[in-house]
Amino acid sequence: MDQNTWLQNFLTEDGVKPEVNKIENVKNFTLLWNLFERFFCDKEGSLSKIQQNLTDLNNKGYTLPPKSFDVPYNYFRERYITNKQTNLIFEKLDFRDNKTEQAFKQSLKNCLEGETTVDYDKLSALLIITSRFRNNLFHGSKNIAKISEQEESFAKLNNTLMLLLDFLKGSGKLSSA
Repeated sequence: MDQNTWLQNFLTEDGVKPEVNKIENVKNFTLLWNLFERFFCDKEGSLSKIQQNLTDLNNKGYTLPPKSFDVPYNYFRERYITNKQTNLIFEKLDFRDNKTEQAFKQSLKNCLEGETTVDYDKLSALLIITSRFRNNLFHGSKNIAKISEQEESFAKLNNTLMLLLDFLKGSGKLSSA
């Protein structure tokens, strides 16, 4: 039995079969996260490490390609903001209650609710979202039977990771890990 058929059979709930043919972006996300964590995070993909590396790039004067992260940022802003405030979908990012994750949640909330035009702030927000998607996917919080409903979100996250990795490669800033 092929893997997609097995997944579809295993994940069928109440006669509803998941659309495993519509999860290519979810599958690709796992590989792109691996590359991101290896080359940008020196194999430590914590939010603190990600933020430190972004800050280091910014402090060293590396300029992100202008507006290159606008499309995925605007997508998630529309997804997580209703009437200029974060909504219930935002809460499903499922930040842990520890002090560090709550600080990142507040930072993300401030960015999404504000009117930021700074490319590094947008990228920071996107990487916080990416990290939460990663944790929720890899630690079993996402309902895999309904994961195809998030195909567009994963496509936007994949685009973010590819843009960042291409920028780093072009700038000679990929780690040697």
